[in-house]
Amino acid sequence: MNRKHDIYLFTCSHNHMVAPPGKFLAFASTIVEGPVDGVSPKDVASRELGPALQMMHPFLDVFVDMYDYSEPLADGVQVCSPRVQLSAPSHRQGLRE
Repeated sequence: MNRKHDIYLFTCSHNHMVAPPGKFLAFASTIVEGPVDGVSPKDVASRELGPALQMMHPFLDVFVDMYDYSEPLADGVQVCSPRVQLSAPSHRQGLRE
């Protein structure tokens, strides 16, 4: 495979309480490297995840979704400053009200 980005596979099963015995739930993901304009998400998935889909075959069903990928504008450091600080007792008090 001549890809810039890896294809990631994740599986879970009955041991994880997400599928009946003998069945698995599998996820494959990657960063799309080819064009997507005018191409259906299922066709993009077949093209980009083909090797992973072959490894997971046979399967009962396939669900496909694509998301925009964002990268940080600068060094990737994000500053987060909370406006309100809650102590554990005051937070629990607010939940009871």
